[in-house]
Amino acid sequence: MENNGAFSGAKAMNKIAIACHTVIVAVLEAAYLLEVLKGSRTIGYYAVFSMIAVLPVAVEFFLYRRKPEDMRLKYVIGVMYSLFYVFVVFTTVSMVAFTYIIPLYMVLVLYSDVKLCAWVSGFGLVSNLVFLGWQGAMGTLAGADMASYEIRVALLLLVAVFLCLSTKTLEKINTGKLEELDREKDNVSDLLDRVMRISGQMSDGILDVAGQMRELGSAVSETRNAMQEVSSGTNETAESVQNQLGKTEEIQNHIGQMADVMETITQRMAETKDSVRLGRENLQTLTRQMEHSEKAGTRAVEEMKELAEHTANMQAIIDMITNVASQTSLLSLNASIEAARAGEAGRGFAVVASEISNLANQTQSATVDITDVIRSVSDKLKVAAGTVEELMESNRRQSESAVQAADSFEKIAADTEQVDEQSRRLDNSVKQLAEANRVIVESIQTISAIMQEVSAHSQETFRVSENNTKIVGEVDRLVEGLSGQAKQLNQNRN
Repeated sequence: MENNGAFSGAKAMNKIAIACHTVIVAVLEAAYLLEVLKGSRTIGYYAVFSMIAVLPVAVEFFLYRRKPEDMRLKYVIGVMYSLFYVFVVFTTVSMVAFTYIIPLYMVLVLYSDVKLCAWVSGFGLVSNLVFLGWQGAMGTLAGADMASYEIRVALLLLVAVFLCLSTKTLEKINTGKLEELDREKDNVSDLLDRVMRISGQMSDGILDVAGQMRELGSAVSETRNAMQEVSSGTNETAESVQNQLGKTEEIQNHIGQMADVMETITQRMAETKDSVRLGRENLQTLTRQMEHSEKAGTRAVEEMKELAEHTANMQAIIDMITNVASQTSLLSLNASIEAARAGEAGRGFAVVASEISNLANQTQSATVDITDVIRSVSDKLKVAAGTVEELMESNRRQSESAVQAADSFEKIAADTEQVDEQSRRLDNSVKQLAEANRVIVESIQTISAIMQEVSAHSQETFRVSENNTKIVGEVDRLVEGLSGQAKQLNQNRN
């Protein structure tokens, strides 16, 4: 079982590690494909990148299918991904590509293998140092980015150290748990030995119980002979009881029907009350709506007539004002002409004529605005006419509500008819229930007579029962002993 558990754990770790590797590759594939689409990478580079990235995953899946619990897969994953990482580091154009190895560190923690973690993290750190050295030799390292390079190396170093420390700690914890399981196994083994010893003692006690039970069998045999006479009366009792049971079931059925009928009546009555209430409310609402609509329609008609008259009067007044303004304008023009003829003596008169002309123009402009207002009022009157039409539509809807109210009262009549029918069914069920009760009384009388015979035979049965009581007492003593041993067994198990 321990080996099976170990194999199962190794299989699960391999499965998760390969799945994580696959996800990492998928994300990088998508990212680099996006770079190709943006023109930052060539298709040839992407093809080489894809081959180096996907081929290790395919190899891992192949090895996993052959032997899922093979722990050597962790080395394959570490080596394959490290080689892929070297390719990325030496061909990347991004400053943060060195972080691609960090997700692998998280995956390797699953195995709790300090050596593997140290080897992979050390390889990643060395790869970056070699890359930076190569860049320095090529003269491509920028002095402005030196701080970024230092942070890069420091980050990889810290991650590697923390990875090894965490893995070492997990390894110690797992080892401690295994040792604790071994101790528990020894305790369970000792407990099982004690259980076996107690089970042997219980077996001896059970043998004694078997002997006593044989004596009890003899006593039971005597009891059986005595009960033969009781049997004949018991048969008659059983038949009477069976008959009574049938009648009782029949009564139960009738009672059930009565309950159903009563429930139906209650429901129908409730629905009837609701229908009546809704009908009354509908009629009351309909009445109020019709009265309100009639009054509103009357007021609307009167208001529209008055508005029409006022509009006509206003239009006449505006026409008069317009005519006066036109004449005033002509008079001011004539006054201006006369003032011009008068020369210097008519200058003051010319000013007055000019003001009058301005007032005439303003009056004409105001009449135009007032005309627009009157036109707007006319439009509002049209809207009011539409409102009256809606009011009439409301009256038609109220008529429909009246029809619905009539339908509600028709439903009330139908429900009342159903209530009457259910009442008749209830009456018939009660009559059947009374007849069934009468038959039950007769059956009970028969049972009473038979029970008298059973009482006569019970005295002989009592004598045999006393002997059985003694034997049962002995059996009880033995059972108590077995019970004590069982309690001891439970205590040992706890």
